[in-house]
Order: sequence, then C-alpha cells, then structure tokens
Amino acid sequence: MIDNHLLIDPVEAIIPGRGPAHHTLRRQFRRVACDALKQERSLDSAIIMTSCAADTPQDREVFAEHVEIVRVRKIPFIAVNIICDEETNAKRLRSRERVDESGKGKTKLVDTKALYSLRKDYKLLNRANMTREAEDVEFYHLDLDTSDLSVQAASVSIASFLRDEGFC
Repeated sequence: MIDNHLLIDPVEAIIPGRGPAHHTLRRQFRRVACDALKQERSLDSAIIMTSCAADTPQDREVFAEHVEIVRVRKIPFIAVNIICDEETNAKRLRSRERVDESGKGKTKLVDTKALYSLRKDYKLLNRANMTREAEDVEFYHLDLDTSDLSVQAASVSIASFLRDEGFC
C-alpha cells in the first residue's frame, strides 16, 4: 500500500505550498521511493493504490511511475478509487479527525471551497482513461462509492473485491 502522504508531507515541511520548487522536490522524493520499490524483490506482493489522481498530465505521470514499479517487479497493480458524493465529501473533509490530523503535520485538504473547485474542474483518473499507462501489466481496478458506507463496510467491500480477484 503506497501512502501518498508519506511522500507529500516531508516535501510540504521543506518547501510549503504548491509551487515549481515544491513539485520538483516531490518528483525527486517519488523517484527515490519508486526506485527502492523497484529493487525490493523479497516480497511476493502487489501494489495497491488508493487514488485521488485527476486526469491531468501531472497525475498521469505519477500514476505511470507507480505502474512502472509493478512492470519492473512483474507483480499486480490494484487501483482503488474511493469516491463519494459531493455532500458526503465535504462533510468528511470537515470531520474533527481530519482537521486534527491536518493540524499535526498531515497535509490533507480541509478547505471545502477548494474541494468544490477541484470536483468541478477535474475528472478522476479511472479505468477507462488509464489504460495507456497500464496496458502491459496485470491491472485490477475498483471504483468504490463510499457515500453511504462506513470505513468498516468500505474495507469489507475492498476485501471482497480482492478475494473475488483471487488475492485472498
């Protein structure tokens, strides 16, 4: 499981904001992490990525970097898009847990105005529009609408998907 914030948060601490220097450093952090994951051969595993990647050149590049790991290691890639309706998304964004986490060094989005803008301006990268990057790897994809699901129920749904695909 690749936690995006393990790569984003150190960069945010070094170069706050989302300017060119910040994005360059993020790319460098990802390259180091991806290179290490490409070389790790001791685990018989799959890459599982929960994503909020948009269908933009920058996010497609990040997605392609993750796909390259599985291509080199010859392991499966599992993309899970955890989605929900806008009202639920805004409510979760304002949750006490998320706001508290954000105050403790996590760079999670908590601004609902930014959320509404992102949802309006960007389309989520999904199976239909990511086939070019993943054409020659063992690729599994799940869009999971969690609008009416608890964390526990969402976990059960993901586990069922993995079991149905033969991973458990």
